[in-house]
Amino acid sequence: MSGISPRLPLSFEDGGISLNKTLPESIRQNLKNLFLTNPGERMMDPAFGIGLKKFLFEQNLDSTYSKIRTAALQQTKKYMPFVNLSDIRITTDSVDSNIIYVAVFYLITPLNQTDSLNLKVQP
Repeated sequence: MSGISPRLPLSFEDGGISLNKTLPESIRQNLKNLFLTNPGERMMDPAFGIGLKKFLFEQNLDSTYSKIRTAALQQTKKYMPFVNLSDIRITTDSVDSNIIYVAVFYLITPLNQTDSLNLKVQP
């Protein structure tokens, strides 16, 4: 088995740990970790992470969405400078306003390849 990085959550296949086999898979996983990690949660780097869960109970306003977009742009520029975010779409669930859907569209600059990441954040 060969791969680039362990696939999270950890699982096993063919007698070994499941791996991300392509660079875009690994980048998508790292971007997901960046969005879901709370600032202060990562050891030795308290500035890492956007912490989407902290926005769950804020008011459903454009200013809240703007905070998420700003944090995403700043964090991606700092920790993943090879990724260019082209669009971030944020919506809430029509039944439960404490669920946020975030769709991130991005370009992997060295590969000149576009990709997307869809996140559902809930308490």
